[in-house]
Parts: sequence; C-alpha cells; structure tokens
Amino acid sequence: MDNQHRQNNHPESLRKHEPILDSWYGPGFTENELAHSQAYKPISEIVEKVKRNLNIEQKTTAIMVIKVWNTVLEPNIVTHAQPTSLKNGILYVKVDSSVWLSELATYRYHEVLETLQNALGPELIKKIRFFVG
Repeated sequence: MDNQHRQNNHPESLRKHEPILDSWYGPGFTENELAHSQAYKPISEIVEKVKRNLNIEQKTTAIMVIKVWNTVLEPNIVTHAQPTSLKNGILYVKVDSSVWLSELATYRYHEVLETLQNALGPELIKKIRFFVG
C-alpha cells in the first residue's frame, strides 16, 4: 500500500500516529484494520444496546417482584399463587384453584396490592389480575 493511498484513507487521528504504528507493525494498515479503526463505539453505547437486546431491566424487575412476593406475603398465599408477568403496571398472578381465585380477587385483593406497593413502590404495580392456571 503506498503512502498516497494511506494518507487519503486514514482518519486524522490515525494519520498522526502512523510513524509509531509503522515502527511496531510495519508500514501501512490492512483493509480490515482500516475498517475496524472507523467502527469503534463507546463501551457505554454497546452495553446499553446489549441490555436492551437481552431485556435485562425487565428480567431484573421480574426477579425482584417474585422475590418480594415470596418474602412479604403470607406463606399460604405464596403456596397457592405466583406472579407470572408484569405488563403496563398490571401484575398477572396464577392461582392453583378457583377457591384461591375467589379468596385473593375478592377478599384479599387490597391487602395483597398494598403490601406489594409498600415493598416495591406504587408506580410499579397498579393492579393485580388473578387467574386459575
């Protein structure tokens, strides 16, 4: 690769370091090295993209809800009902029988909701939907 080609294709930041790089690696960059030198992104941008792709925040929230559910509610409730998902402030909870559906949806709804809101904050869980499953 001649010097004219190298000077036209290198970003300015690489051009000023060419003498040092040439002494380490020999003169010139390969096409692959040039392509990679222009494609670098800040690590924070990469981490955010990975977090979005893996839904880490949603999974972390789900784990936190399950952990709180299993610790702050009465053992009888935990034995017969478990959260399955949280969407738009609505916590979906699967119960193991129609008896427990009636108990939780009718008689203990406000108690369960207030307990969870006290532990997690009122904005995370606004409603609970119980279903037999």
